[in-house]
Amino acid sequence: MFWKYYWMKILGSNARRTFCGKLLQNCLGK
Repeated sequence: MFWKYYWMKILGSNARRTFCGKLLQNCLGK
């Protein structure tokens, strides 16, 4: 799937950090 690879490449680690940060905050908050 080209679009998926392209999307992940564009987002990169920046989006991953934000996503993980939100998940961690939600998990830690609850």
